Amino acid sequence: SSVYVGYNAASTGTIWVSGGQLLATNSAAYIGYSGVGGLIISNGSAQVGSIYLPDGGGAGTLTMAGGTLTVGLLSCGTSGLVNFISGTLHTSGSSLSTPLVVGDGVRPATLDLVGGTHSFLAGLTVSSNAFLTGCGIVSASSIVNYGSFLANCNSGTQTLNGPLVNNGVITATNGAVVYFAGSVVNNGLIDGSAGGLFFTNGVVNNGTIRPVPPPMAPTNLQATAVLPFEIDLTWSADPANPAGYAIERSTNSLNFVQIAA
Repeated sequence: SSVYVGYNAASTGTIWVSGGQLLATNSAAYIGYSGVGGLIISNGSAQVGSIYLPDGGGAGTLTMAGGTLTVGLLSCGTSGLVNFISGTLHTSGSSLSTPLVVGDGVRPATLDLVGGTHSFLAGLTVSSNAFLTGCGIVSASSIVNYGSFLANCNSGTQTLNGPLVNNGVITATNGAVVYFAGSVVNNGLIDGSAGGLFFTNGVVNNGTIRPVPPPMAPTNLQATAVLPFEIDLTWSADPANPAGYAIERSTNSLNFVQIAA
């Protein structure tokens, strides 16, 4: 089923959630289909299957001013606008043709990625006191962070595909990985000490980067010569390094070749 707000060219309408709960988990909501439409979340919560803001024809606005919105797909065309002031937006997929600014820099705001692909053709900015959390693929013409990016899904990946300027904090935790698929200028903190960081296009680092700490070395390492051309190695493994160990050999202490694992 579908819900239309501002269906006809001459019509104007607004759905305002200021408390309670709006459930339309199996519905598609067209905001400003041919006329002028709005969806405002200022308190309470709303769950909608998909939300479409127009790409020509009408004019539609989604306003987050508090509360929580959970949506499977958020699509915003060139005639639409997502006005994200505060609150929490959970989305499994996004496609926006207009710029998205998360938060007003004063009130808390969270854009939570529940997996999926999220496209921001005109750029994505996360304001101070705002968060981008979860995992998924973010593709944007530009990514600017003044707040916090948090990859907090267990062993998942938050992919940032686009030129990124970080003036805030980017953190990988719970074994998650932040994958930087575009250029990075870091003026803040990028912390991968509880997860992982992967850079593909280099970093201009004017701030602090905390990489994943190296694994603990094995203890009680002993080398025993048993034959003129054979040495047995024994050690006590560290339980925090479940991936195992690799043995490499060098004839000049510069170039090493793996001979066992």
